[in-house]
Amino acid sequence: MTDRQTDRRTPGDEQRPRIRIASRGKNDNNKSARFVCGTATDLAVATQVSAMQHELEELQPQLLKMAEENVNMMQFIDSQSQEMEYNSEIVRAEEVVAKRQAAAAQALKDECEAELAEAVPALEAAIAALNTLKVIVLSLSLYFHA
Repeated sequence: MTDRQTDRRTPGDEQRPRIRIASRGKNDNNKSARFVCGTATDLAVATQVSAMQHELEELQPQLLKMAEENVNMMQFIDSQSQEMEYNSEIVRAEEVVAKRQAAAAQALKDECEAELAEAVPALEAAIAALNTLKVIVLSLSLYFHA
């Protein structure tokens, strides 16, 4: 048997099953204590909710201002993104033109280097011939002036 239950027997009831009756006194006290505790908890929660609502109301102007700033920032970012895309297209177009010009310049450079490669031996031969002529002219000049 537990302390919450009592055993009631009368003489000659040995053959009858036992009937247990729960004690109501302690159970009522427990319910009452739980009710008081629950009510106190509800009151504390209500107080906290009220405080949070008051705090939210105080923060509402700041939240509205921050939301407006957020909208403005998003509009600025959008306009900057559009401008960047426009500038990127211009840069890509200029890059194509620059690559064409670089290819043309490289072709001209290659042509000039090829012509220079042909002209250098002729120049060197001409310089050698000139040096030979200088020696001859110097010799003749010494011969006729002497």
